[in-house]
Amino acid sequence: MPSYDIIHPQSLLMETAWMSHWFMRLIENQKQAEACGENNRIFVADRSPFSAVFYAKHRGDLLEPLIRAQIEELARHNIQIFTVYIRVRKKIHLHTHVH
Repeated sequence: MPSYDIIHPQSLLMETAWMSHWFMRLIENQKQAEACGENNRIFVADRSPFSAVFYAKHRGDLLEPLIRAQIEELARHNIQIFTVYIRVRKKIHLHTHVH
């Protein structure tokens, strides 16, 4: 996402823009998958659109109903979104290294 000196990157406006971009990337990926004849492609993201609710410094709560409505809208077009929360014990998480 672009940054602007006049507005904080975690303002409601910027988080709204990020969230909208998240959904648009999903739609673009689905469009590309369908063009390749892949109707059951799975996309995995490391950040949920709901994270914008948390990251917005002020009034992030306004985003939650909008996100839910957008997820419902996409479901009507056969795009299913599942949010998965993975909790790992701190000891395991901090001692895992990729070689």
